[in-house]
Amino acid sequence: MPLYDELPSAWPSPVVALNRTEAVPMVSGPAQALGELAKSEKDARLARYQYLPTVKADLLCRMGRSREAATAYGQALELTGNAAERAFLVNSNAWLVRTEHGHQEPHRPQGPLDAASRPGSYPKRPGSVVRVSGGRRR
Repeated sequence: MPLYDELPSAWPSPVVALNRTEAVPMVSGPAQALGELAKSEKDARLARYQYLPTVKADLLCRMGRSREAATAYGQALELTGNAAERAFLVNSNAWLVRTEHGHQEPHRPQGPLDAASRPGSYPKRPGSVVRVSGGRRR
């Protein structure tokens, strides 16, 4: 976290601040990160930035706040035009709906925050195979 704390002074931007917020759950938990995310939500420069509600949805999901997470995934879906990102958001939202209705599914769709929280498991390039807990994903 010390380097993330220094980055905004070297490169002050709302996106850098949001990136720092993404690292907070790994150190202080998702509730702390959600509190810091509130600052980014007040920044008008991020009003149409699709990753802001995506990060919020991930944090809410980690906290078990499924309905709020689904709303945030919906907001992110409205803001993105990228087909791969849209597919991830649709799958994540569908997973929330299924699990909220009692369907037991062991894992939610994996996103960038999940990969980052497992040292050594992030892809080196798009489409590369990543080992996660003995399984594989693309």
